[in-house]
Amino acid sequence: MTAYIDHYSIGIEGDPERDPHPYIRLWTAALGLMLDDAAKYWLEKPLRLGGQPEDGEEAFNDVLSCGPMLRQCCEWLEWEPEWVSWRFVRWCESLGNC
Repeated sequence: MTAYIDHYSIGIEGDPERDPHPYIRLWTAALGLMLDDAAKYWLEKPLRLGGQPEDGEEAFNDVLSCGPMLRQCCEWLEWEPEWVSWRFVRWCESLGNC
């Protein structure tokens, strides 16, 4: 589920399967899926044709700008959305395909 987070070492950890609180599992999974979508969008950047909206673009833009979707997930997890956004940006920069 959170393959990009673990595999690409964005630096955000959490195991929704092991947390005893259902709402934590829900929001961890939601954040993981959003980060997966954003990461996939970034990784496929060289393959995209210009001018057409793509899957993952909304998630990517939200994570980059520390937008409302990221803030909502982080609020429930008691995580700092600015930190999550910062880690994601650093991960993108580390790939060097800007």
